[in-house]
Amino acid sequence: MAILVAAPLLQYSVTHPAEFWRRAVTVTALKTGFSFDSITFLRTNLDEYLLMFNYQGDINGRHNLPLEPMLSFGVATLALLGFLYCLSRPHRPVPFLLLVWFFFALLPGMVTLPFEAPNTLRAIGSLPVAYLFAGVGVATVGKALTPLAPRYAGILLGIALIVGLAAIAYDNFHTYFHLQRNSYEVWASFDPSQTTIAYRLLELPSKNYDVQMAPFLPASPVITFLVPDGPRISTYEPARHPPSSVQGEGALMFLDGNQEKYFDRIKEFYPEADFSQMDFGQGPRQPLVYTVELDKDDIANVQGLVLRLTPLGTISQAVEEMGVPRLDVVWEDVNTPSVPFAAEWTGILYVPEYGDYTLILEGSPEARLYLDGSPVLDGPGDVHLPLAIGNHALVVKDEVQETGGRTRLSWEPPQGQQAVIGSTNLYRNVESHGLLGTYFPPGYPEQPGMFQQIDPMIFFFYHDRPFLGEFRIQWEGNLQIDIGATYNFTLDSSGPAALFIDGTMVIENPGITADKITPHTSRSSNVFLEAGFHPMKIDFQHKYGSPQIYLNWSSPYVTSGTIPWTKLLPASPEPINNLKDVPQSAD
Repeated sequence: MAILVAAPLLQYSVTHPAEFWRRAVTVTALKTGFSFDSITFLRTNLDEYLLMFNYQGDINGRHNLPLEPMLSFGVATLALLGFLYCLSRPHRPVPFLLLVWFFFALLPGMVTLPFEAPNTLRAIGSLPVAYLFAGVGVATVGKALTPLAPRYAGILLGIALIVGLAAIAYDNFHTYFHLQRNSYEVWASFDPSQTTIAYRLLELPSKNYDVQMAPFLPASPVITFLVPDGPRISTYEPARHPPSSVQGEGALMFLDGNQEKYFDRIKEFYPEADFSQMDFGQGPRQPLVYTVELDKDDIANVQGLVLRLTPLGTISQAVEEMGVPRLDVVWEDVNTPSVPFAAEWTGILYVPEYGDYTLILEGSPEARLYLDGSPVLDGPGDVHLPLAIGNHALVVKDEVQETGGRTRLSWEPPQGQQAVIGSTNLYRNVESHGLLGTYFPPGYPEQPGMFQQIDPMIFFFYHDRPFLGEFRIQWEGNLQIDIGATYNFTLDSSGPAALFIDGTMVIENPGITADKITPHTSRSSNVFLEAGFHPMKIDFQHKYGSPQIYLNWSSPYVTSGTIPWTKLLPASPEPINNLKDVPQSAD
């Protein structure tokens, strides 16, 4: 009967071995890439799994009341007694069978990831053995009572069993219906946010939506199970523009509490969007999940550029202002002021991928192109330069002397075709802020993969690491100071990091060591800054732990916390061969 019941699963394991064994391969210690002594590793894991029954259990709230023993006190006591009894008689059939069963039940946990031990789900086969050990413990107590009180041994054992089972029942009832029910850790471990997000996606009027989720809110199996044929889902990355649905009916964002800092930035892009917070019914300790819903009009209203037309050579300088989807104008086809007049396009150029771009400007001899505040083209022509991922301040100026001319801005992306820059890569009424981040892979420059992106703020926990192993990041730009004063800067980082302002090192943070338990170290310093713009550079290297870095400030004139993106201006694009102070090693 057991073979018959298991037959479909056994058949699947033969016909689909990769899918069947994928999870086992992922968590098996031999596949993790860690170097360790096998004997020490197995002994350490065995200690963790043996102690989980009556000392310290699983931390996962889905499996247990976190860190509490896996068995109630009464059952744990009897199971320990029965286990010791079997250990003292391994030559007998029943103790031998139970010990062998117990060992093989613990084996899946013993050979898997050490930092997840004990994981009771992997050792769930030990549960019936633990209760059988408890039964052996009861029988052992009964045998011990018989010689002491032959006539009343049964009665005494019966009374003890009734009282003990009642106490065990109450203990389990209290643990399950009170301690676990009211435990935030248990409640959160079931991740109700995933279910709520799935139900929110089911409420969308169409699957033709673009959905972006914070890194800690990925498209989990819960979501894909409940919404198997749902909208397009991707991960929200602050360096990239908020979601836009080119051909769809709208967009929806889900942000966690840590990304609340990006709300002001999103509101600047989409001031008419619907912002809300999900309620999970756990009061102030509930996880924070925010939603931003956009319809097609919200998206279309911010795409394109702002065009300003100013007459030249007249006393009246009335300015005509309008929104245009792209920079491609044949002047005789539009209503314009009398020539001559000046035209100025302003907005943001969104670059979706890092690489060498060719920008082509057509227009009169007075046409000018500015990118991130720096002149790029002084007249019609083309320029080749690397562009970082993210948003770049774009300004184009031209003077129209006759209506038969044309002004146009095109580009040729890496491995792409030349085309007029479309509205999906242009944003109006939005400013470009942040710092230019250069991401160096392990082994740079011998190893390829370096890229640049404009990061809004230095506030990162790299859930999805840019590279495997050690890597380095340098951010450059300018810090805007409105009021001269003494400012306190705090740099928290998991790895070695340094802050430079006006070319002077302000903070040096050594980061954590290999045996450090804390996630990051903190260093701070005071510096007096005059009003104006100050060159800023942050150098960060990831070595150990989870890569993270945060830059905060405080003074009597600013709100204490992360330096807001509106106070940061990125460095201008620069050919990668001109980058200075590039590290040549991990030291």
